[in-house]
Amino acid sequence: MSARLLPGDALEHSLRRGFIDEYQERIVAGWPAGTRVLDLGGHRVAKRGTFDLARFGFRVVCLNLTGDKRPDVRGDANTLPFRDATFDAVVCAEVLEHVGDPRHVIAEVERVLKPGGSFVATVPFLVHIHGDPQDYGRYTDTFWRMVLTHVGFTDLAIERQGGFWSVQWDALREWVRVGRQHAGRRRWRWAVAARVLGRVREAAVAADVRCAPGSRLRQFTTGFGMAARKALP
Repeated sequence: MSARLLPGDALEHSLRRGFIDEYQERIVAGWPAGTRVLDLGGHRVAKRGTFDLARFGFRVVCLNLTGDKRPDVRGDANTLPFRDATFDAVVCAEVLEHVGDPRHVIAEVERVLKPGGSFVATVPFLVHIHGDPQDYGRYTDTFWRMVLTHVGFTDLAIERQGGFWSVQWDALREWVRVGRQHAGRRRWRWAVAARVLGRVREAAVAADVRCAPGSRLRQFTTGFGMAARKALP
């Protein structure tokens, strides 16, 4: 369990974002150049974090519901506008919480993947509710395993991303960010809090790693990283 601790202001990026970036880069690094990838919910501009599929030499098609992020295709994840078995891989980062029925979207992903194709997704768990345009749900790894298996995916691996202390750090980050916005003449106090919080960011991740197996603290997580393959005929 690790996170990419992103540069700059410690409060600019959550630990959740660091886990997402680290996971995606680690998983896709083994794919060959020229892999045809659907970036489901992807952005061409205004990307969060530092992960960028364009750096890997893949043939990437970005699909998004709106045009403000300049996707290659505007479309709905519930009815993907592609033929069966079009893509070698599908990447779906922090999207499935924004659809009313993620089971249907995962079935669509399976449809547009070639046999043996890779599906990589990240989903939040203990993070704030956020609309994009709506936020529908938080599900456990047990749910995701059930759905992916039912749809027919194989070689399934699900990772918990961060534990109790990472969850707490991200919650405190939001508190400090809100406090700084409304502090007025007491803004300096929030600046001190931000500096202290930045210094303990790595310690929060390290504390999660040290948690004993079976500890109740391991039942907390910022979210999940999931990788699977479409079954061969």
